[in-house]
Amino acid sequence: MMAVRCACLGSSVLLLVLALWTVGECGQGVPATPKISVGFLSPTFSGKEGEVAAATVRVEVPKDINLGDSNESLTFVVTSEDGEAKAGRDFELVEGTITLATGDLKRIQNNRLGHTNIAVEISLTEDEYIEPSQTFTLTLEVQTTLDVEEHITSAIFTINDKGSDTVKISFDQTTYTAYASQNAPLKLLKEGRIRQNISVDVTFSDDSLFQTILFKPSQNVIEVSFNPGGETQSYSLSLALAEPSHNLEGLVVMGAPAEVKVMEFTPEGRRIIRLLEGKINSTVVERQNEYSRLQEKYAVLQRRVEDLQGLKVEFEREQYYMAKNDESVKVCLKKKMATAEDLHVTVTAKKNKDSQKRDTGDEDASPIFQEEFIISAGSVKAECFGFDMTPGDKVGATFNLTLTVDDHTVPPNSTTVTITKSLTVSFEPSEYTVSKGDTAVNVCLKKSVKISEELTVTVTAKESPPPSTKRTPAASQTFTFPADSWAAQPDPCKDIGIPVEKGTFILTLDVKDRPNVESRSATVTITDDDFGTDTPTSASSSPSETSPSAPSSTLNDYNPMVYVWVIVAVVITIIILAMAIAAYVIYRQREKIKECFASPYKKLPTDVHIETVTF
Repeated sequence: MMAVRCACLGSSVLLLVLALWTVGECGQGVPATPKISVGFLSPTFSGKEGEVAAATVRVEVPKDINLGDSNESLTFVVTSEDGEAKAGRDFELVEGTITLATGDLKRIQNNRLGHTNIAVEISLTEDEYIEPSQTFTLTLEVQTTLDVEEHITSAIFTINDKGSDTVKISFDQTTYTAYASQNAPLKLLKEGRIRQNISVDVTFSDDSLFQTILFKPSQNVIEVSFNPGGETQSYSLSLALAEPSHNLEGLVVMGAPAEVKVMEFTPEGRRIIRLLEGKINSTVVERQNEYSRLQEKYAVLQRRVEDLQGLKVEFEREQYYMAKNDESVKVCLKKKMATAEDLHVTVTAKKNKDSQKRDTGDEDASPIFQEEFIISAGSVKAECFGFDMTPGDKVGATFNLTLTVDDHTVPPNSTTVTITKSLTVSFEPSEYTVSKGDTAVNVCLKKSVKISEELTVTVTAKESPPPSTKRTPAASQTFTFPADSWAAQPDPCKDIGIPVEKGTFILTLDVKDRPNVESRSATVTITDDDFGTDTPTSASSSPSETSPSAPSSTLNDYNPMVYVWVIVAVVITIIILAMAIAAYVIYRQREKIKECFASPYKKLPTDVHIETVTF
């Protein structure tokens, strides 16, 4: 009887859902025909000089669209329009045209999210100039015969200066000596490069203006002539940005004030001083030239020492793993020792022969990535870059990365990057039950694949509608999965505060910096008795470090609906068994009747009864 009621209830619900779908939301009739959606993910993007930034384009293919067996493709073109930033000087589009075949659109349609994000790379040029932020405009154009709805088709890209350096304007000396009635040369120096003119006011200590100096972008030294007249005294000169250059505050700084001491000498004394100054200047120039030659010799000797000591530059890891839905992995370089000069390292990536043959049928693989990196002279710090997956790469594909160092006898080094299946993070188990008096539930997380980077996940407890009486304990925890691990460390399981006093609430996952990673939620039910308990925190119930296998069942798996389904299963089993017995009885009776009528001399047995079984 219970099974019949359940079937009737299910049929009613199905008819109600079909009726609502036919009417549409809010009585608006049949929903509009779904379209493929293409547009920028955001109206603004930004990056720093020297980086390879990206403008993200989102392609969404609704489930209701029937792509069929057509060979139609979708192509979108991203173009740029100069602003303060100029193409070729400040940036360059690495690949502005992307084409998605029908197979790519079907894969997007069949994934869980129904959309994908495609990064259009933009190489931002690093220069020696110190400058404010610059912008340019990106425009998206879709070329296809498919029914497409365009969203954000224009975006502003901002290029930020890479460092926090400033341009400095200062006197070349803090103290000058001048002679009465003679012009004294004062030099102003500009340290740092900037594309704009800089106007500088030179003022006396009483704020009266002495002279306004204009530094053009190509000028680094300007000489100013100062005539003190016939008076022997001291003057203090200060520097400040002039009015036309007030917009450069923060980028241009001024040096310390300079003092000019005016002294009086006889003509003979001035002649002797000039002779001495000439000798001193020639001696200083000779010493500077000698110092430069010694520096060059030192650099040559240092490189020889490095070669003898076995300088090494290598990848930080011998093997990298990249999840299919991660679409990128961070690869880092390191060197064994500090060097006297910068190292220029070239990294080349190729798909290995087996993966290339499996994906394309051709064993010869051309380089898909080649980039040059600079490791600073006095540093052994790793230089990192992002290795991105292309849309055609499949799970199991392996790429070989090799590096070479220019102008050094450094042995080559290599590593591999392997694409694993998509990364998911979920609760273990997916349902929890706690008692009414409990204040926290102990939850454990697991991930589906091993990756080469640390993974940070935040678990948050949220009440399910309708809202219940709220509590005050903390309702979130952060889990950290180290690189190459299956379980979170140091604690694979943690207590999450219960935000309500009764009913149910849900636990959600937020994976930091990985929007494409699939994360699943869990449900927590609060019972009125003591049957439900927190998930055990023993080692046997926490996620395994060697494999992501599911834990054994605990009291947390308790659910009252289990008893209902058990009863339904027992009733169905009894009905099937009764039907089998009835069928066997009918079969035996028919066999006896056939046996009696097979011979005319045999009589019908008296114990034969023809029964009618009604189901």
